[in-house]
Amino acid sequence: MKNIFLITYIIVLSASLPGCAATNPYNVVDDNYSLLHNWMKEKDEGLISLFFNHSDDNFLNWGLFKARKDVVFKVPSGHRVVIVNVIYAPNGVWRMGGPFNLHETFVRINFNAEKGKSYQPNATIQNGIAEVWVEEVGGKIVSDVVSAKIIPYVEKYK
Repeated sequence: MKNIFLITYIIVLSASLPGCAATNPYNVVDDNYSLLHNWMKEKDEGLISLFFNHSDDNFLNWGLFKARKDVVFKVPSGHRVVIVNVIYAPNGVWRMGGPFNLHETFVRINFNAEKGKSYQPNATIQNGIAEVWVEEVGGKIVSDVVSAKIIPYVEKYK
């Protein structure tokens, strides 16, 4: 009887592990690729988390075993249409707890990803409006700046 439970446990565990891994919808086999970096920044206006959520209608899954802010996606070079998820905590976060008073928005941004370059989303937030853009890692802006209203989680899920 123990063997049946052990075998069942191993089968269930083996079947669930692929769902925990980060997946990249692009199968980039040559060196014609760019990198998309998620990141977080803490400024006077609070903590801003910026994540690439979709690229060309493909969901970018960060997986279970990696912090979302640390994920880097390899995508083909060329024109990209990305959706950036902006999460804003105006009061920052507790050291021993989670963030409070969260706000969120999603923006759609077009840009041209050049071969071998790395990109990250960036944003400023003032008066409930997020201005979001894509830049090369290092600061050169490569997209238009897109504005969107930041919505508190409490209002979003009423």
